[in-house]
Amino acid sequence: MASTDMKSLLLAAAGGVAVGALLMKLSKKAPSGFLGKVEEATAAVGQDNLLSPKSAKAFLDANPGCLYLDVQDPGSPSVPGTHKASLGTLIFKASTDLADFKDPKIADLPKGHPILVTCALGGQAKVGAKLLVDYGFTNVKVVEGGCVAWKKEMPYPIEAVCEVSPQGKPCGGGNDTSICTGTITLKQTSAEECSISYEIRGLTPGKHGFHIHEKADFSDGCNSAGPHYNPFKKTHGAPSDEERHVGDLGNIEPGPDGIARGTIVDKLVKLSGETSVIGRSFMVHADEDDLGLGDNSQPGPPPVNGKASKTTGNAGARIACGVINLVRQD
Repeated sequence: MASTDMKSLLLAAAGGVAVGALLMKLSKKAPSGFLGKVEEATAAVGQDNLLSPKSAKAFLDANPGCLYLDVQDPGSPSVPGTHKASLGTLIFKASTDLADFKDPKIADLPKGHPILVTCALGGQAKVGAKLLVDYGFTNVKVVEGGCVAWKKEMPYPIEAVCEVSPQGKPCGGGNDTSICTGTITLKQTSAEECSISYEIRGLTPGKHGFHIHEKADFSDGCNSAGPHYNPFKKTHGAPSDEERHVGDLGNIEPGPDGIARGTIVDKLVKLSGETSVIGRSFMVHADEDDLGLGDNSQPGPPPVNGKASKTTGNAGARIACGVINLVRQD
C-alpha cells in the first residue's frame, strides 16, 4: 500500500470514520494482507485465544485485574464493565511508538497483563487483539462473537449499587439537610425479577417512601431528580399493584436504632434493556407513601408535598437520594 494511502486512512480513523467502512477500504487496497483483515488477525491471535462467553467469564474471574477492552466504533454503546478504546484509535496509534500511546490504561500495563477484548460481533475485537499482540502484549484474549454472543449466552447476573445522601441541599423547604444516608444494592439474576437490598441510616420513626426517580440530577439537591420513574405512563401505586410506576417500591421503616434494613424482590425494576434503571436515582422521603390510596385533590408536577396521591404517594420531602451505578454484568 502506498504510504499516502496509509496516512490518509489512519487520519480518517483518528477522525472517527466508521471502522467497518475503514476496514472495507483497507481490504480493497491490500487484499494480500493488512492487519485490518479479520481472518489474518484471527490467525495472528491464535485459535486458543478466542474464547466462548463462558470461557471469557472464567478468564475474567481468574484474573481480577484483567483489562476488559471494548473496541467498538466511537459513539457505540459501551459494554458494561469495559474500558472503551475504539479500533480506529488503536489503528492510528499503531503508527506511533508505544511510548506515545495516549491511553494509560493500555500503555502503562506490563506486557504480560491479561487483556480481554470485545466488540459487538467479534471481528473488530480480533483486529484490536492483533494490534495489542503486535505491541508485545502476551496474554490477550478475544470474546468470540462479541457482546452479542455474551448477552445471548449469559446475560445475568447484573449488579448495581446506589449511595444515598441529602446531596448538600435542604429538602422540603427546611433550613437543615437531613442526616439520612445509606447504601442500596441491586442484583438481577433473571429477566423476571430484581432483588433490592438496602441499609438506610438516620431515619425518624415510622414509614418512609422509597422510590426510583427518573433522573440523577442533583443540581438542586434531591428536588431536581424528577418524578418517579414511570416509562409505562401508569398512576402511582403499591409495589404489588398492576397499576404502578416502575419506581414505586413502597415504604421502608427503621428499627429502634434509626436504621432500615431489608430486601425487596421486584418484577418491574430492570438493570438492562430499554427500561433499565441504571443511571437513574433512588429517593428516600420524609413521610409514608400512601400507595396511591390517599388525597389526590391537588395533583401536580413534583416535587409536591401532599394531595397528589396518584403521582407522588404524598410521601413528603426528599431527604436522601443518589445515582444507581452499574457494578458488573457477567
